[in-house]
Amino acid sequence: MARLLTVLLVAWGTAACDELGGDNAINEVLPGTWTFSYETTDEIELEFEYELIVFNSDGTCSISYDGGAELGYYRAGDVTVVIEADKAKDPMVWKVLSFSPYQIVAEYEFDMNGRSVLATITLEKV
Repeated sequence: MARLLTVLLVAWGTAACDELGGDNAINEVLPGTWTFSYETTDEIELEFEYELIVFNSDGTCSISYDGGAELGYYRAGDVTVVIEADKAKDPMVWKVLSFSPYQIVAEYEFDMNGRSVLATITLEKV
């Protein structure tokens, strides 16, 4: 009986852990400067051409693109990063697929002209 209880507790603890590491590990990795690239599932020309994203440890961020930058705020959970840029109508919600101290890969689903678009975003730490 004690052995069964131990197995159940281990299984429950494993299931309760985040697949990406848990304990808000993304928050520890995010602060810094990251290059930005993306691919979409369809061959679509997107309106955003972000080059760099700077995540500050105070929850603010700056998204640079050719000719300017957007300022905003971010928050990160165990499997998502949400960015609320000052000029954006809606927040960007990125579902983190994998991360390390040097690279983050995430999916970003959004609507464009009434059509759902899925982009895979890759951030590389500078």
